[in-house]
Amino acid sequence: MAGVCSGRRFTLCVAALVAALAPSRSVFAQTIMLGDHIVRRADRPSQLRPTVINHDDCIAGDSGDSLTLTLVTSDIGGLALEVWAGISAECGYFAHNAVLNPSVCWRLARFDAVPNAVSINVRDIIPHVGFDTGSADICETPGNLGLGVGSAYFLLTRGNTQVGPTASLTVTFDLQAPEPPLAQTLTAADASLTLSWSPTESLSLVANQVYCEPAAPEGCAAPSLVVGARPAIPPTAQAGADETRAQVRGLENQRRYACGVASLDGAGNLGTLSNLLCETPIPIAEDPNSLGPEISGRCGFGRAASPSSAVALGLAALSLCGRRRNATQPKRPSR
Repeated sequence: MAGVCSGRRFTLCVAALVAALAPSRSVFAQTIMLGDHIVRRADRPSQLRPTVINHDDCIAGDSGDSLTLTLVTSDIGGLALEVWAGISAECGYFAHNAVLNPSVCWRLARFDAVPNAVSINVRDIIPHVGFDTGSADICETPGNLGLGVGSAYFLLTRGNTQVGPTASLTVTFDLQAPEPPLAQTLTAADASLTLSWSPTESLSLVANQVYCEPAAPEGCAAPSLVVGARPAIPPTAQAGADETRAQVRGLENQRRYACGVASLDGAGNLGTLSNLLCETPIPIAEDPNSLGPEISGRCGFGRAASPSSAVALGLAALSLCGRRRNATQPKRPSR
C-alpha cells in the first residue's frame, strides 16, 4: 500500500480511502422523528402529562384512549413504516434480527406508505402477559404488572430490512388506584359538614376528594356513593395529599347527608370510596348565648356526630362562653 500510495498518487489514495470508509447515503439519508405535539382524547384532564397512561385512559371508549403523533421524515420514497411496542431498548433490533419474544416486543401496525401521523391505542402499548393485545382485561392488571414503563418504536423498512434510525416514544403506565382512606368523624355545623379520615399508605397521592350526597331514609347510604367503588359523581370538597379533613359547604340544613372520601394519585387514578358516615347540618342559633345543641358562631363549636361528643363540647362551650361574658363586662370600681 505504501508503494502504491506514494508520491503523486498519495492524494488520490487518501480520497479513495475516505470514500470507502464513509457511510453510504442510503444508510443515513432516510430519517424519522416524532413531532413535539401528542394528541389525547378530548375529555382527558389537561394537567395530566400526555405520555402517562392511567386506568381511565385504558378503559376509555370501546378500545381505550389513543396517542396521536405527527411524524417528521425525509427521503422516505419506497419505504414502509412499522410501529412496534415493547419494554426493550433494542426492540427495533429484535423486530428484524432476532427471534421475537412477544412479551418483550410486539408489532402494532405496518403502513406500506409512511403517513404524516400515527394513532396508537394505549392498550396496545401496555405489556399484555397473559392477555390478548388490546384486551380490556389489561386495564385491570393486578399488582406490580399495572405499573411500569413501555415504549413505542417507529421503524422505516424496505422489505424485511430496517432503513435508517429508530424513533421511539417512552410512556409510563399506572393502572393501579390508591387505597381508600378510613373515614373517622363527621361533624355538623351551619349548612356544612366536616369529614376527617385516616391517611392511606398509597404513594404518589396529589389530593383527597370528599363526596357527600343526601342520605337514604334507612341506614347510612346514598344512591351514588358505593363503598369500595370509584365515585361516579363530582367531589363536593377537596383536600391536599397530606391533609386529613375537609369541610363541605353549601349543604341544606335539617337534611341528612352521607359522606365518604377517595384519594387521587399523580397519574390521575381515582381510588375507591371509603366507608360512609352520616350527619345532618343544623343552623347556628342567632343568640350567641344560646345553650342549644348548636353553639353560636362566637363560641365556635359545631355539633359532633356522636351524642357523647355533643355533651362534652356543649359543656366546654358553656364554660368558655361564660368566661368570655365575664371578660367583656365592665369591672366595678373598687372601694
